[in-house]
Order: sequence, then structure tokens, then C-alpha cells
Amino acid sequence: MRYLLFSGSLAFALGLAAACTMAKAENPAPANPGQSIWTVLASEGDHSIEGPIVFEAWDYRLTEREYDIGLTHFLNGREATPELEDAWRARLEEQFLTLRWLEDTRQAEDVEFRLRARLALKEELASLVLNGTLAGLRITDEDVREYYEQNRARFEQPAMVEVRMILVPTAEEAEEVLEKLAAGETFSSLAAAHSKHESAAQFGQLPPFARGTYNRSFEEKAFEMQPGTTGHVATGAGVFIIRKVANIPPVVTPFEQVRPGLRAELERQRRAAFRADQLEVMRADLKQAEPAE
Repeated sequence: MRYLLFSGSLAFALGLAAACTMAKAENPAPANPGQSIWTVLASEGDHSIEGPIVFEAWDYRLTEREYDIGLTHFLNGREATPELEDAWRARLEEQFLTLRWLEDTRQAEDVEFRLRARLALKEELASLVLNGTLAGLRITDEDVREYYEQNRARFEQPAMVEVRMILVPTAEEAEEVLEKLAAGETFSSLAAAHSKHESAAQFGQLPPFARGTYNRSFEEKAFEMQPGTTGHVATGAGVFIIRKVANIPPVVTPFEQVRPGLRAELERQRRAAFRADQLEVMRADLKQAEPAE
């Protein structure tokens, strides 16, 4: 029977490298203290962790401890359910089937495959070390609440207004349009016929907007007017005739609505920062370990 020391994706990478090692290499290198870590871990020998066997497939076995470590990695913070454990066992069976096929068909003897397997193993080992340093990193509800308050502006929609407008070049034309409005013509039809603004195609309708979107004089007039009233203001661009539709009060997206996304965002940020710090610690440790010249 074959035993695997690591479960999950690392088990797969180690198994691939082990299959490469078990295949007959043209120039096998003898074991020595300076050989690379992935060669040591993937070399033949007893990789088993003591304990009862709880999973077996395609002549590979996992002990209870191996299985639990792999399942925890697979769940990645999710709550364990029978469905997820079934999915984990299916993945194990798939991986062990692949390993058995590689061994029995001797596909692992291919030089390019061996190189790719070792590169994959190096990547997995590096991730295992760095992720292990992140295991104690915890994001509390208080952390997420503080992050929300620090970024509150992202979740605030300022006060807005909704209007229809007609832009004409001169005061004389503005007076003509206002007279037609007073005579009973609709704002929409006059906007489509007379407005020089691109909104004429939408009968003068503008999307709701906050301050800082359009011409300052136009905005001031739009915000000070009451819904249902009509007014006009002269600017450097011409005369705006404005029909106020509605005031839209400011809105703040509540914390509970954005908490899950904020937690994930904050965790990504802290993990990246913590990972960078850990790499610096590694560099410092290696420099201290270098022999003095």
C-alpha cells in the first residue's frame, strides 16, 4: 500500500513528484544533505503519519490525521457538511486514480513531466509555508466595523436631484419657450424641438445627479427649486430652462449589507501585508544565517 504524508492539492503535487522519483531516471542522484527539499519529501520511504486508516483508493491510504488536515484545507473556512465531505472524498479518489495511472502507464518517466511536477511541488511547498504563517490571522467584527467607518464615503450616496431641461443659446429664445410652456405646450415636446443639449433626444430628461456633475450655476438653480416648479438660469453655455422633478435624499448603505464583502476585502489586504512582512522576516533570517566572511 502507498501512504501519503500530505492531503489536498499538496498531496497531489507530492504524489506526482513521488511518482517521478519511483520511475527509473536516467541519472538518479544519490541522497545527500544538500539535496533539494522537494526531492527529500518526494523520495521513497515511509511517509505515513501514525493513526487509523480512514480513506483508501487505488492502492493509496490516508490516516485519520492526514484526512482531517486535507479536509480542513478543502473546506477553507466553510462549514463542514456531508455534501462537502463527499466532494472532498471524490477529489481524493480522482487524485489517487491519476497517481495510479501515472505509475502504471509509466507516463511519469517523461522528462518534461518530471520537471513540471517538481515546479508544481516547489510552488505548493512555498504556499504551504506562507499560508501556515497566516493561520493565526483573524478578522473580527470590530475590525470590519472600523474599516467600514474609515471608508464610509464609499457607502454614502449624496443628495441628488432629478430634472428635465431645455438649453437655448439666448435669453430671447428662452422667453419664447417659457411662453409656449405657459400656453400649455408640454415640456417634453419643447425640449425635443428647441433644446441644444444632447438630452433633447430623451425629451430633456437627465439622470439624477449630485452636486459637482454639471455647470455650477445650473446645479445651484436645480437644487434650490421645489419639485413641480419651472425656472431658468443664464450661464456661459446658454440659458437653461429647468423643470424640477424630484429631490432625492442622501442614502447610506448599512453596514450589515456590505459586511461580508468588506470582511473579504479587509482579509485580502491584511493577508497581503502579512505575507510581505513574513517574506522580509525570511530574508532577514537567511542573512543572519550566512557565514561571516
